[in-house]
Amino acid sequence: MKAEIYNALACLNRSFDVVLESLNVLREEGVLSREYVQKKAEVVEEVRSGLNTMILNELHGREIEDRQHYAKMRAATQAQLNTVNGKTN
Repeated sequence: MKAEIYNALACLNRSFDVVLESLNVLREEGVLSREYVQKKAEVVEEVRSGLNTMILNELHGREIEDRQHYAKMRAATQAQLNTVNGKTN
């Protein structure tokens, strides 16, 4: 599940890159003006940044929870191993 989330985020960002590249091709071919492409590129980058910020803030919280969960599991496993081996901390 986690890999799917990060893959979706990467795909989302690649898609924004495709949009920007396409705008530049249209500019280079004379279909769109430089000023128009610049304005739209700024909008696209603003939307991208907003989405990335929202997504990464959510993922940050989840990653902290995961780290705490797995740290507790690791500590419990280590305590069990120490008990089995007759060691105490």
